Amino acid sequence: MASNLRQALLKKELQLYFQPKVDLKKSEIMGSECLVRWIKDGKLYKSPGEFIPVAETSGLILDLDKYVLSEACRQIEIWESSNMNGQKISVNISGVHFKQKRIIDTSKSVLNRFKIPKGSVELEITEGIFLEDIEEAADTLIELKALGFGISIDDFGTGYSSFKYLSRLPINRIKIDKSFIENIGNIENDIAITKMIISMGKLLNLNVIAEGVETKEQLNLLIENGCTEVQGYYFGKPMPLKEYEKFYRINKDKIDVLYFQKLFKIG
Repeated sequence: MASNLRQALLKKELQLYFQPKVDLKKSEIMGSECLVRWIKDGKLYKSPGEFIPVAETSGLILDLDKYVLSEACRQIEIWESSNMNGQKISVNISGVHFKQKRIIDTSKSVLNRFKIPKGSVELEITEGIFLEDIEEAADTLIELKALGFGISIDDFGTGYSSFKYLSRLPINRIKIDKSFIENIGNIENDIAITKMIISMGKLLNLNVIAEGVETKEQLNLLIENGCTEVQGYYFGKPMPLKEYEKFYRINKDKIDVLYFQKLFKIG
């Protein structure tokens, strides 16, 4: 598979899919997360769960990360000259890439090729990566922010979710892990953890987004507890580029404004 994956990178069989993120208070699509899919002969060939681990163990993850980041920045540059300007994209960065400290060089290389507004690309990095050496991680994140990237902690709540370490990291957003959202209406502990994460984010002036939102019940519970940003199948699945662009144009002004204004007591 490693050999096939190397060829897939060269042939551009790896494509970006985009899943919308919604700002509930503003009742608008705030951007998307780009997710990589391996497409062959017009069909899904391998799932990320199959090829990402192979990329990490074979060392191809560095090339894969660079490819995804490059394509995301390319798309932002294209959108900036169209009626989709102002879009934001989040990109997942592997722990292997971050720990090897190659992400700074990769980011500089990509930014030399594309002209994108500061803050238009947000790097998502899983929580566990920071725990080995907070100071070193903070230094790397400071450099990435200086380059113009936003920083988000992915899968938040699955590791050592400490107020102390959060306050020391230069981040913009925390993403509540979808495992808590799946059971938010049924398991009391998951509700408590979700509330704690939302409260922690507010205290530190961080944006908090919940991923994996699939039902109105989940959405309402998040709103009741002050979560204003969501992502999940309730609003939209990951889509190939053309499908996402169509989805955005149709729905950008049709998020249920009155419904969310009522829930948040806005206006």
